[in-house]
Amino acid sequence: MRRIWLIAVGFGLTLAIVGLLWKLKPSQPQPMPPDSVSNLTISSPEFGQNQTIPTQYTCDGVDISPPLVVENLPTDAAVWALLVDDPDAPVGDWVHWLVWNIPAQQTSLPADWQPAPPAVVGQNSWGNMKYQGPCPPSGEHRYVFKVYALSQPLELAPGSSKAEFLQAVADKTIAYGELVGRYQRGGN
Repeated sequence: MRRIWLIAVGFGLTLAIVGLLWKLKPSQPQPMPPDSVSNLTISSPEFGQNQTIPTQYTCDGVDISPPLVVENLPTDAAVWALLVDDPDAPVGDWVHWLVWNIPAQQTSLPADWQPAPPAVVGQNSWGNMKYQGPCPPSGEHRYVFKVYALSQPLELAPGSSKAEFLQAVADKTIAYGELVGRYQRGGN
């Protein structure tokens, strides 16, 4: 009986140690916070910081990407990347658009911009490789347009996920900026 008790205690200690190690495991890489790198500016001629995104750039309109302008891109930036997500989505961050390896010389994107090589498109939360605009199920949501100036191009396959992207930019981001737009569907 004592032997069974010792085995049970040993098994319980093993589970406790495994649980502790699981909690101590390194977390997924996160993008560099704005204060740890030089700041750059992203804006849109269609909406300002914390303003409403016009309907044409949402699922209630023609669902095209808005025009964007990037300023203060460091001279040593090789390329830049764009991540658009919704932190207010019921299931957590919802990715609307993910594009990287945009040439540093290209500091503005027209409305309905269609990325072409060397730019690479990642996977959004719908499982598609394209821009899909705001479409909140209820209430007003924030849509964060995040720009990363990168020291070198990313070697990620088309369709890579946000997690893979964040891991890849963790040590290559030399400047960062964001623009927050808001949207609420009619009748919500």
